[in-house]
Formats: sequence, C-alpha cells, structure tokens
Amino acid sequence: MTARVDVFFVGCGAFAHRYHVPALVADHDVSVAAVFDPTPSEATRALAQRYGAPIVGRIEELPPAAGLTFALVTTPHTLHTTHIDVVIDRGLHALVDKPFVMRAADAQRLAERAQRRKLHNAVAYNRRFDAGCLRAREIIRSGGIGGVRFIQTVQLGYERAGWFLVPELGGGGPYTGRASHMADLIPWLVGRAPTRRGDVGNDGLELRQILRVDLCNGRVLCLHEHGKQRRMHREIPARRFHVVARRADQLGELAVDHFCGVEYRDEPDEIA
Repeated sequence: MTARVDVFFVGCGAFAHRYHVPALVADHDVSVAAVFDPTPSEATRALAQRYGAPIVGRIEELPPAAGLTFALVTTPHTLHTTHIDVVIDRGLHALVDKPFVMRAADAQRLAERAQRRKLHNAVAYNRRFDAGCLRAREIIRSGGIGGVRFIQTVQLGYERAGWFLVPELGGGGPYTGRASHMADLIPWLVGRAPTRRGDVGNDGLELRQILRVDLCNGRVLCLHEHGKQRRMHREIPARRFHVVARRADQLGELAVDHFCGVEYRDEPDEIA
C-alpha cells in the first residue's frame, strides 16, 4: 500500500490551478493538507474545502505536518527565497516552481541548507519528463546524430498582464518566466554544463539574456532570449528544439515539437 503524501500549498494562484492542481487531484495518494494564500480565489477555497484543508494568510500559520509532507511553492518569483527558507525551517521537503530563486548565492545557500537537513529541495523543471525530450536526450547522448554543432530553441508567447510583468514580483521578463526551461533543457539534452551566463536588462525586465554552453569541436552555443511577444494559438505546435549535428561528413537533424498549452491574445506586444 502506498503511503499518503500531504501537500502544503505555498501560494495557490492561477498558475497552480492551471498546472499543479489537476495532477494532484488525479492522484488519490496525495492530499492537500493546508493552503497559504493571502488572497484565496473561489477556486482555491473550493480546493481547500474538497480536502478539508485550512487556508491561512501567513506562511508561519501553516499547521504542523502530520506525516509525509512537502510544500509546493508556487508564489511570485522574487518571493521564493523567503518562502523556501520558512519551509526548510519547518523541516519540510519542497517542490518550487521555476525559476528557483533570483540570485545564485541564494540558490547555493538554500541547497546547502536542505542538504544539511536531508530534505528534498527540487525545482519543477517538468519538461525533463516529456517523452519527446527524454527520447531526444537518448538519441543525442548515444551519438545518434553525431556531435552537436547547432541548437535552435523557440518558445512562443508570454503573459500580457499580472505580477509576471512587475519587476518587484516577477524579477525579470520572458527569460526568467519562460526561457528558463530552455536554459535548463539544453545543457541536460547535450550533457554539458553551462560555462557562462550574462544578461542585458532595462528597468528590471530583461530584454536579452545569454547562456553559454560549449559544444563539440570548440563550438559554442549561446542561448538568447528577446522580450518580444509573438502570436500563438493552442492548435499550433511551438517548436522547442532543433538540433543539427555532423557525423561522417553527413548532417543529422533532430526536432522536438510540443503543442502549445496556453492560448494568447492575437495582438502581439513588445515588453518595454
């Protein structure tokens, strides 16, 4: 018999209901034990009522854990550091929406804190579990298309309103909120750690960010993200990766496509 796992929601807004809640509700071995949300929506109140879970307005008011419990941190990006510190203080495992935190020093410190207390402190980079991504990784790492020479990745669309675009809460722009998936996946796919990161920003919203990954034969991949909104529709597949490699003087190509999961408005904007 599988042991029940309790979840403390640390934040339970639209993003949580779009992605996390459906998966958790579908798993009968998972129960929502408490919700921290200062301004709970009707959907959040209904979720808490379904499980008989209390809703609290301050994270410190979350009840003691009654068994195997983890905290699902799904608050605005810049609040993650404070909330993860509280979760670790409570001795809870954590699953945190990406981006983990906004500063490398905080990431290192929190990782070390969790390790000392033997707690899991994971980031929800769920794309690593996509069947297409797993197969692409297997092909690339086995040399199925030769040494990687070029990678192109595109992710369409970004939020048009809300805290994502408020620097004090979102902490950035499209790179932070979207391309962080690409920055995670590309090194994971090719099996090479990033060697350098740089950024160019404006008024707290990055217009361009760069991630450098060394490929084969001295070639270097630089992942760029520009803060430009593009039109997209849920029936149109958004290409995530296009990898070009060479083996025995022949080019091999690998493309990984995913269908868009969110429909954006038709009129494109440019984030300024």
